[in-house]
Amino acid sequence: MTVDTAAAPARPADRASDGPAPGRDAFTYETRRLIADPAPLAVKGWTIKPYRIALDDPGEVEAVRAADMPALLDALLDAPADPDFHGPGFAVLHRARDGSYLLAGTWYQGHNLASVTRRVVETDAAPGFRLEAMPHGLLACIWEMAVYIHETQAWTRAVMASGKGPAGFDDYYACTTGGVI
Repeated sequence: MTVDTAAAPARPADRASDGPAPGRDAFTYETRRLIADPAPLAVKGWTIKPYRIALDDPGEVEAVRAADMPALLDALLDAPADPDFHGPGFAVLHRARDGSYLLAGTWYQGHNLASVTRRVVETDAAPGFRLEAMPHGLLACIWEMAVYIHETQAWTRAVMASGKGPAGFDDYYACTTGGVI
């Protein structure tokens, strides 16, 4: 099941359509396009639902779609070492104005979420990128949080409130979101 998010609030008429310039007002809202990949990815013992976020512009959407999500996740994630990590999770690749970011959330002990966030920096050396830790314990921006909100609700409905527990994992994987955020 795909759930389309509600339309974003209208941008004030005095804002440029291509967004604010460097040094912009940090409180400016710009719409983004959220794309769910068609199927979960198996990475190092995890089953990850991949999402991609880009400015609502065809060139930016194509650029984020072209990114090698399996390679990025392979670099980001370690195999689950604790059996209380059940295997399911989700990831967000966000191509933003100030760079690209990769986030992954993995479910732990049935009702907890572990999360990691890294900046993706393109390089000339293989594999073509490196991942850098975020300063100040930053977790996610408001556009990325839309995915966290959806995933929390999907997990709660499919796995916890349904009473299915691990038998609800397939229902969880089937519930994705996308659209304009």
